[in-house]
Amino acid sequence: MEIAPLEVLIVDEAAQVRECELVIPLRLHWLKHVVLVGDDCQLSAMVKSKVCKEAGFVTSLFERLVMLKFDKHLLNIQYRMNPCISLFPDAQFYERKILDGPNVMSPSYNKDYTCLPFGSYTFINLTDGREDTEGMGNSRRNMVEVAVVLHLINTIFKSWKRTDQGLNIGVVSPYNAQVDAIKNRLGQKYNTCDGFHVRVKSIDGFQGEEDDIIILSTVSSNGRGVVGFLADNRRTNVALSRARHCLWIVGNAHTLHKSGTEWTDLVADAERRKCIFSATNDATICRLVLLVKQDLDELEDLLSAESAVFSNTRWKVILSDEFRKSFTKLKSPQLRKEVLQNLIKLGDGWRTTVKNLDMPGVSHLVKVYKAWDLYLVWSTDIEKTERTKLEVPMVWDIVHDIIRYNKDCKADAHEEHDPMDTSYGMENSKVSESFLLMKFYSLSSGMAKHLLTATDGSEINIPFELTDEEKVIIQFPLTSFIVGRSRTGKTTVLTMKLIQNEQQSLIASQGLNLDGADLSGVDDNNIMSTKNGGESSMKQVFITVSPKLCSAIKDHICKLKR
Repeated sequence: MEIAPLEVLIVDEAAQVRECELVIPLRLHWLKHVVLVGDDCQLSAMVKSKVCKEAGFVTSLFERLVMLKFDKHLLNIQYRMNPCISLFPDAQFYERKILDGPNVMSPSYNKDYTCLPFGSYTFINLTDGREDTEGMGNSRRNMVEVAVVLHLINTIFKSWKRTDQGLNIGVVSPYNAQVDAIKNRLGQKYNTCDGFHVRVKSIDGFQGEEDDIIILSTVSSNGRGVVGFLADNRRTNVALSRARHCLWIVGNAHTLHKSGTEWTDLVADAERRKCIFSATNDATICRLVLLVKQDLDELEDLLSAESAVFSNTRWKVILSDEFRKSFTKLKSPQLRKEVLQNLIKLGDGWRTTVKNLDMPGVSHLVKVYKAWDLYLVWSTDIEKTERTKLEVPMVWDIVHDIIRYNKDCKADAHEEHDPMDTSYGMENSKVSESFLLMKFYSLSSGMAKHLLTATDGSEINIPFELTDEEKVIIQFPLTSFIVGRSRTGKTTVLTMKLIQNEQQSLIASQGLNLDGADLSGVDDNNIMSTKNGGESSMKQVFITVSPKLCSAIKDHICKLKR
């Protein structure tokens, strides 16, 4: 070229320039100075040929000079990323040598983004995605992540409409198939929105660029911890350092953590910093997952304890391995959809009003619902948590210390206590068994077939009929907690329980010498009888409660204590 002599050559993104290509401008014989500007911790030159890679053509002159221990001048202040975003890349890739510039340290740097649903740095844990290959190629995509990414963009757009500022969103992914899937479904939706720009690129295509908000779709979702292109730590560095104000990572935390790569440390770091958001906590994302799985006929992917669909229900749904095997054998997509919808309804509190079918060998605790020519069978065995109510039956193993309430009858007689305040008498008995161990029974018929009998084996004459369910509750030897709606027999059970207990107490006390016994230290509501310092026997107290009787019972207890 007919140009004036050049003395200084500056090469930008020098770590991405192949050595053989950089030799061309270096042949200008009048050059006096060459300045290479780049980052060998980010993506190197693109070489597709395996032969060329093996020959070392992927190495740039910049990287070779670094390997040869040439002096490298580090520009150690970054002016792009919010400190929440720069924290992990700085520690993981730059030995904590990069400082945050005064502009990103300013409190006003992210003031216009506080209305968004996630913070400046968030890992959105999505366990229900499935990675697959598009067509016959090797590039991978994850359609659940595609739907979630579009949902996040739409959420940002709704927030942006209330502001006057311009906003640039970048969506990046390691796979071209994922990029194409997001582009196809995004279409031209936001092209006419002045000030709101969305671009979707691969990680490799985004090096050297930046946007206000970056949404990273990692795609990988498998039980083996295989992360494909993300195993390259330089590609990971590029993906994590493109955002100015917000970086939202969408991925399967279990897969990434299991990979043994930089992503293992990233997930652990996000957990320590409490930056992980579970998709199961977002009802909208759960609905999106269900719709995507229905469209792809991948409903069996949702039959896991970690599924966002079931984790977001009010009641915990536990599916056996046998059920999962049966579900995968269903051929009709419509039937699979109906069964899954019924499971979701069960988790939300729905209970069929249809009378249980008379199925031989099946307990009445089991519920049956007909779906086409098949039966959906379930039982209710729910543990009481903050999200659920208590539904029976439930039995606790005797493995924990039991909290027992005792009235301290030896306390100072002059010390006054509120008659209803028993907190001063609470103590940990630290015993393996306790009279407070309770069993909970469902008030349905056919629970058991035991007969009400006295201690000598003879039947007790009773003035009314009892169901088999009521009989077994009355016969139960420990403290009982009875739950039921009005007119379900609670009072009947209480009355017969007292009759039986009084009879047993009378028989047990026969022959005991109570004359002259010192009963001053005996609690009125925990009556202990002792014969010659031997073993103790205890009279139990049985209470059933309905809302209308609560206040009356409290008043009566106060009178007894006084």
